[in-house]
Amino acid sequence: AFTFDPTNVADEYANCQAEVVQSIYPIKLGLVSYEEGYEDALSRMKAAGIDKVVEEYQRQVNEYLDSKSYFRTDAECLQAGTARPGYWGEKYDSYR
Repeated sequence: AFTFDPTNVADEYANCQAEVVQSIYPIKLGLVSYEEGYEDALSRMKAAGIDKVVEEYQRQVNEYLDSKSYFRTDAECLQAGTARPGYWGEKYDSYR
């Protein structure tokens, strides 16, 4: 199973976790309305480094999926005749 490793973005990850508590939780808990708090929360999360964390997360997910030989891309599904994006392929055919 995939597990995110925040080592490469440790500072940004820690900053984002702290910012979630300060900016996101009040919206989530209804202490601040979404309309009132969204723009400020978003800009604070961006300042904390959320874009860099998301980029690193996506890189790791892509690397993980690339390492799974049984994962098929959309093009591979179409070529194989399954025409189902994200189909996990022959490894799981016996379970259907």
